[in-house]
Amino acid sequence: MKKVVIVLMLFLASMACFAGGASETAAQSGPIEIKLAHENSVDQPIHRYSQMFADKVNEYSDGRINVTVYPAGQLGNMTDLTTNVSLGIMDMCIIDNANLIDYIPAYSLPSLPMMINSYEQAEKVFDSDYADALTERMADEYNIRILDWWWNGFRNMCCKKPIRQIADFQGVKFRSPGLDNYLEMFELLKASPTVIPWGDTYSGMQTGIVDGMETTTEAIYSQSFYNLGKYVIMTRHIFTANAPVISESLWDSLSEEDQQIIQRAMDEATAALREEVKNSEDHYIELLEEQDCEIIELSDGDKLVDIFTPYWAEFAAQNDAEDFLDFIISCRSE
Repeated sequence: MKKVVIVLMLFLASMACFAGGASETAAQSGPIEIKLAHENSVDQPIHRYSQMFADKVNEYSDGRINVTVYPAGQLGNMTDLTTNVSLGIMDMCIIDNANLIDYIPAYSLPSLPMMINSYEQAEKVFDSDYADALTERMADEYNIRILDWWWNGFRNMCCKKPIRQIADFQGVKFRSPGLDNYLEMFELLKASPTVIPWGDTYSGMQTGIVDGMETTTEAIYSQSFYNLGKYVIMTRHIFTANAPVISESLWDSLSEEDQQIIQRAMDEATAALREEVKNSEDHYIELLEEQDCEIIELSDGDKLVDIFTPYWAEFAAQNDAEDFLDFIISCRSE
């Protein structure tokens, strides 16, 4: 039903654009103003490289294109932003690939637990012809053009309780996004997931609604979760990729020259962000250790893949994505 509503709303929005929106953009004589929104805080890499992208667009266009960045959920949460870009009422946003499950479910395959095990594998998957084909489908069917893939990195656990082996997850209350891949992961670990919006995660852990949460080591440090949970379990359970996206109706209204300017700026920001994220994990582990956190490697962590492999196959079968699954597995690092 949700997909039907999305398609209907998209059709109505496209009619509005056809009636006047696109021609107005093409005909405007002043600077092109683009809004780019995301959920991340201003001290996180996604915001810094969003601003880098905006600055480069302004530079390469000699000020003809101005990108204004709205961080920290100022214009809505990720779900709302994605919907609004699809409807053509929001210019650009940055979304987690797992959030595309309501559009093209195959996009969520790389974010299933333990699916990606290295940055090398991530590059092979997200920069592949498979991913490019899905990108064109997103543009054609949902008015969302993915400009590139940014790394957010591998997610780990932060908890008030030490978790030293898989069995220790049983019954522990973890904050979870309301996405199936996360909920299924916690259920297979026999933990107790509680869906809490990201913005309420700190207070949820602080008040005892949950015992722990999961995110990147960068976010555990920069968002000060180490003050609440001194145990950081290096599960590397989900690899998170974020997509800077633009409304396809806006993209089509731009000249080829302006499209090239935007893509050039995006490619440069992407390369810089990926390099920083790849090289930063050890740095944040050191910072967490300086805050008296205990960094834990599961004694039986090598068994995590076996727990989730049946879920991979089930998800792929349900979403007609077996070929993509086989390709992702073939790219895994030894």
